[in-house]
Amino acid sequence: MIVTRASKGSPLTNAELDNNFEELDETKLEMSVVTITSTSTLVPASYDTQINILALSEDLYVDTPIGIPVSSHRMIIRIRDDGTPRAITWSSAYRALAPPLPSTTTANKLLYVGFSYNGVELLWDMLSAVQQT
Repeated sequence: MIVTRASKGSPLTNAELDNNFEELDETKLEMSVVTITSTSTLVPASYDTQINILALSEDLYVDTPIGIPVSSHRMIIRIRDDGTPRAITWSSAYRALAPPLPSTTTANKLLYVGFSYNGVELLWDMLSAVQQT
């Protein structure tokens, strides 16, 4: 549990500060990695850091993440299909800033799509999309 003081003038002790940082290291900064084989609708949690789809066997709709995201939170979606190219459709919660959001997989190739949550515009901005060569 993070220790705080309700009133000014009562500083935290060194032990309390150390415990707070240990708590942050152990629970607040931990990566959340989700791995699934395949799905037709992906609904990430807003705290997910990486989502791995191992063998996508159907077209994919990436829905709006559930939960309350934190501004600048990063999320990576990693997709490999089952040997057949699959269509990818994105909810309006995702926005491409440079190239368009990927719309299909390439057979047997990894696809990484990285996002950062834009807390001002309430969108997941795509920072990169990289396809295995």
